[in-house]
Amino acid sequence: MVDILGVTNHLNTTLQRKYQDIVNVMNQVSSSKKAIQEIRDVGWEPLLGNVTLFCNKHDVRIVDMEDEYYDGFSRRRGSQVNNLHHYHVDVFKAVIDMQLQELNHRFNEANTKLLLCIACLCPCESFKAFDLDKLMEMATLYKEEFRTEYDLQVLEVELKNYIKDVREDERFNQLKSIG
Repeated sequence: MVDILGVTNHLNTTLQRKYQDIVNVMNQVSSSKKAIQEIRDVGWEPLLGNVTLFCNKHDVRIVDMEDEYYDGFSRRRGSQVNNLHHYHVDVFKAVIDMQLQELNHRFNEANTKLLLCIACLCPCESFKAFDLDKLMEMATLYKEEFRTEYDLQVLEVELKNYIKDVREDERFNQLKSIG
């Protein structure tokens, strides 16, 4: 669990930083999702080994993983699973799945796409991040504003001119933010 909390804590501190590059943040979100998924896929055996070593070192009794799982209520009502299944699936994977579900809910494909498109609006270094393709992609997300193909074509021409103008205008050289 320390591994999972380490990944989510690192992501949390990254997300709280001011003046964070959105592209880097979205890469960090993606990396965190992959790291948590990897823990889910291959992390059980190392965790079980570490817990066993800890318990042996400190003389803590270890439950037999092949025994039937007892939930603390009734031994007469037989359990359908053993301890290994309970701790591996019902606890370990369930906790990881909750973390992944939360990340996927907050950073779904549409939100991620929008944030990456917004990142190209950064005015730093004479609008170096401006990316016409991303800006046009973002425009397609706002169907009420750009209803026809013609609207998008006009926008593309205007954006090309705007990007050229701000990159050539020295007044924008030292700009750090829009606000």
